Amino acid sequence: MLLTRVYLLRFFNVFDFSFTTIMLLNSIKTISILGAGWLGQSLGQILVQKGYQVKGSTTRKEKLSTLQAAGITPYHLKISGNQIIAEQELEDFFTCDILFVNLPPGRRNPEVEFEFPERIKTIMMLAQTSEIPHAIFVSSTGVFGSHQTIVNEDDIPEPSTASGRALLTTERYLSLLNSPKTTILRFGGLIGPNRHPGRFLAGKQNLKDGASPVNMTHLDDAVGASISIMEYEKWGDIFHVVADQHPLRKDYYPAMAEAIHLSPPSFLSDNNPSGKIVSSERIKRELGYTFLKPDPSII
Repeated sequence: MLLTRVYLLRFFNVFDFSFTTIMLLNSIKTISILGAGWLGQSLGQILVQKGYQVKGSTTRKEKLSTLQAAGITPYHLKISGNQIIAEQELEDFFTCDILFVNLPPGRRNPEVEFEFPERIKTIMMLAQTSEIPHAIFVSSTGVFGSHQTIVNEDDIPEPSTASGRALLTTERYLSLLNSPKTTILRFGGLIGPNRHPGRFLAGKQNLKDGASPVNMTHLDDAVGASISIMEYEKWGDIFHVVADQHPLRKDYYPAMAEAIHLSPPSFLSDNNPSGKIVSSERIKRELGYTFLKPDPSII
């Protein structure tokens, strides 16, 4: 049986790949995915299919065999308080060319504004010790407050939640790093297989903000955009990855619930437009990225 090692934290469709794409990816030998869950495993599977060595971490022992079956070298890593508990050599996981960090801050932790940025700092210190040159950090459009209107990557975020503030603090730290050079991807609400938006609000009544637009990101585009960053080696930048279309909540969620035969939610009769629309024009302009699912109603 492998010995458990404890590391103290320091305080501080279906994708089409062209020949050019494959050649660009040939310079990438190993990718470590910290948080190989719903999104991370899907990304890892695509990369494995293209012949790259992929390592993936999970906090659930029962998922190790699932990752192994997908061709991803599994690591059982658990972050608890001020410790990382690992059942393999942690240095092995951090031996890679790109570190993909996919750890949500959590919305119910009252200390999230302090604990989450410090956790990411420690991870990046380990990445620096291992001399990992590049990283991708999964962030969220939640760094923008609900009162902000059309926003792009040049706008200053004004988060209205603790998790949004935690992510913004983390983003600002990562943007200062020279190593690993980190690109930040801001996703909207993640949807796709096994995460149908019709289930999100089904049956709920008298909901607010019906006139607010939705900002959704399909799994296909979350994976596709991540691979595009790797392909074109676009490091040290921030990109929004949100579907082009932004239907109103009062129209979108009832329609999506009915599409899977669930009771639709109802919204209060407030037709005053509010909320934000997140623009993804930069990734389309600078990387030539074309959204696979520009309509969030198509799952």
